[in-house]
Amino acid sequence: MGTDLSYRIERCEAENHWTRVILSDEDVYTLDGWLCNRDYGLYAILAGVKLRGKHWCKPVVPVRGFPGKGQHMETPDCHNATWMTVAELDSFPWDDRTIKMTAYLDAESYMEYVVEGTTLHWWRTDRGCQVVTEKEMEQLINANHSTQNLVTKVNLHISYATFADPFLEYVLPILRRLGPPDSVRLILSFDS
Repeated sequence: MGTDLSYRIERCEAENHWTRVILSDEDVYTLDGWLCNRDYGLYAILAGVKLRGKHWCKPVVPVRGFPGKGQHMETPDCHNATWMTVAELDSFPWDDRTIKMTAYLDAESYMEYVVEGTTLHWWRTDRGCQVVTEKEMEQLINANHSTQNLVTKVNLHISYATFADPFLEYVLPILRRLGPPDSVRLILSFDS
């Protein structure tokens, strides 16, 4: 049980005449791999999908339903249907917008966090490890004691770009190839 994403890509062929884009098998494989992998952080960023029952970030565009006569895409369990043009995705401040979240770090990630002010290696749960305070983690690291199976809880500010990195690296370039940015749109809906 989880949330599944359905997507459709359309291109504007004439004024207000949008048609479905037929993708190559390779592009479908790439898009399916990065869009349909139950990446709830990405789903929240793109369409405001709740994470553990809470809205925890503002989506790229307001959730605005299916465009035009797109209601034919609806299913009984469909939610958070929205769409966005490539121009909207390109103009979004991916690096400037952040999500504040509580995360659990092992010793190595914690040291990266202390030195760099952030880390890309974190978990949303303690993964069954013993949770120690930041001060205790620092003391154990400085004394060269074992930190195996220990984590510490911190508050991180993670950029949207970090959460959406595969989308920005693999999906958006495919969308950009399909036409002018204001003439290509990605339509999303979710099924739980």
